[in-house]
This record gives sequence, structure tokens and C-alpha cells, in this order.
Amino acid sequence: MSGLLIKTIVMVSSTWLLLFFIFTGAGLLISRLSGVRVQSAGRFFSSFWVGWAFTIFFLQLWHLFLPVDWRAAIIVSIIGISGLIWSYKDFWHLIRKNLLKHWFFFLILLIIALWLASAARLTPLNYDTGLYHLSAIKWTTSFPIVPGLGNLHYRLAFNNSYFLYAALLEIGFWAKKSHHLANGLLLLVLFAQISISSIKLFKNKSKIKLYHLFYVLLLAPAVKIAGDINISSPSPDLPVFILGAVVMALLLAFLEKSKGDQQETGYSLFIIRTIAIAGITVKSSFLALGGAAIILAIIVWYLRGRYHPGFNKRRTFVWVITIAAGLVPWVARSVVLSGYVLYPIPFGSFPVDWRIPYGDVSFVANETHRWAQTSGVNFEVTGRLDWFKPW
Repeated sequence: MSGLLIKTIVMVSSTWLLLFFIFTGAGLLISRLSGVRVQSAGRFFSSFWVGWAFTIFFLQLWHLFLPVDWRAAIIVSIIGISGLIWSYKDFWHLIRKNLLKHWFFFLILLIIALWLASAARLTPLNYDTGLYHLSAIKWTTSFPIVPGLGNLHYRLAFNNSYFLYAALLEIGFWAKKSHHLANGLLLLVLFAQISISSIKLFKNKSKIKLYHLFYVLLLAPAVKIAGDINISSPSPDLPVFILGAVVMALLLAFLEKSKGDQQETGYSLFIIRTIAIAGITVKSSFLALGGAAIILAIIVWYLRGRYHPGFNKRRTFVWVITIAAGLVPWVARSVVLSGYVLYPIPFGSFPVDWRIPYGDVSFVANETHRWAQTSGVNFEVTGRLDWFKPW
């Protein structure tokens, strides 16, 4: 193994470690503001996803006025470091408690990180990365959101918030190299959660939790996608899979825990809702899974809590309003980029000068629909059910 290769792998993996602590710190800050202390490994890794999701929300608002550059990175870093400092005692206690006791877990995680870094250093081979992923990131780092950008190329109006996250990484040494970092970090955290669940599952067979079993069953597909072309690409397809897995695991844990403190239960619902909404903004195809998870979690939370002495029915209404509010910046960005509320759906248009012509949007919608049905088989579909047999 050459010295350059070793140096690259070490730089990628060490940058992942730094980013992990920044996003986790942001999540820890949010949990402390919510009055919940993080005292378990599961909640610790959930804090990463909450911090990452809130970074996505912050960048959507930021990009309405300013390009995503070093200033945004500094603010996110300050928030993350503040969260780590505030939760220092809980964080350090958790590390010290588990470092020697579960040293094998940390060793496995190190090996996985180096393995993923070796794959992430490669040249991106995803076709869409050259077609529009890198262009979308460049526009994001160079300018605030550009009204009517979809008229330049229709894919630039797809409104994937994931490119904001990739743009955030385009600083210093990693300028024009964020594709080596973006997807690999999320996959590494998923592997960490799979590893934790594997240890707990085999050490406590008498107390098998469904969400631990679910994570263990994810090992095979996670290994498979680790060798996929998207590991070194800023494609939103891989994070959609990862976020879907995380949301489903959190939902299973939420459904299994029939009893618990009202504040703790409410925060579990908050985590599911936050990550699910972030997934929807990453790629609109996540709407079905994310929306179903949110609705189911709210129904279960309400039914469990309505007979609780301290339960307030108004909270349900507040949750619904908060969920809608979480999607407002995303919808606003869609209107700015294309003139449509949920581009490329050709409905809900605004009478703005930069609106993409209706015919063009309809064509894109139909093309997307056909591609989803016949990807890799036959692009043209003659009948409504012709796609079913090839699938």
C-alpha cells in the first residue's frame, strides 16, 4: 500500500470523525434544550442524526440569502462544539464507560472506517454526479438560491437538500472533493449502529429487541452498498436508503417501548419526526415512507398518552403544525428554483416570471415516472401494467 493511499485514507477517516462529533454535538445541544440527557449509546448515535437533520434545515434557510460557504461551516461547527461542551459530562461518561468494556466494538468500527475510506477516495462513477450533482453543489457554494435555476437544466430544480450538506463540506482541503466525504460518513454511522445492535443481540439473547434484530438484518445490504458507486458520489439515493433504515429502526424501538416517561417518549417522537422530514427534503420519493412513519408514531403517541395524567391534547396539534412548518423552507426552495410547490409535479404553480413552462414540467414528471417503472429494462411503456412483469 503506497504512502499516498494511506495518507488519503487517514485524511478521509479523520475528517469523518471530526464531522461526526460536530453533528453529534448539535444533536446533544438540541436534546439538552429539550430537557433530555443522553445516557445510552443508542441515544448518542440518534443525536448524530438529529444534529445532521437540523443542519439540513439550517442550510435551507441560510441558502435563501447566502451561498453555503465557510461562514455556514463555522456556525455549524460552533453549534456542534457548544453541544459537546454542554453535554461534556454525559458524553465523557459514556465514552469512558464503554471504551475498555467494549474495546472490540471500537476496533471493528476503526476497521470499517478505514475500509469505507478506501472506497470513498475513488473517483465518482455515478452518471448523475457528472450530469448534475457536482453542478448543483457548485451553484450552492457560489450563490444564494437562484430563482428559476431549473430553466438552465431541469435537474437543477429537483430541490435535493442533500446538496446543501455536500456544499457545507466544500471548504479548505476538501474544496471540490466533498463527494469523498458526504455519503461515506452516513454509511459509517449506520455501520456503527449495526455493530452496537449485533453486540446487544448476541449478549442479551433473552431480551431481544426488534430494532436490534432489524439493524443486524441490515448488515448484508449495508456491506453490498459499501461497494456501490454511490459511496464516492454525492448522490442522494444512498442517504435515502440510510435514513429510511434509521427511521424504521427508531419507529420499531418507539412501538416496542409501551411505557416510559412522557418527556422521554415525546422526545423519541420528535427524533422520528425530525429525521423523517429531513429525508423528505433530501429526496421527495422519501415522502411515502417518512410520512407514514410520522403519522403512525403520532397516532401511537396520542393513544398511549391520552389517559396519562399529565397528557395535554394540544400537544398533538402542536406536533402537526411543527411537522408542516419543517417542510416550509423546502417548499419555498422548490418555488424559487422552478415556480412549482413540488417540482416536478406539474401542479401548484406560482405566477412568477421564472416559472418553468408547464409542458416541460409534465414531460419531466412523465419521464421520472417511466424511469421508476422500467429502470434498466425498457424506457418506453405502452400500457399501464407493462412495467410489472419486468420488475
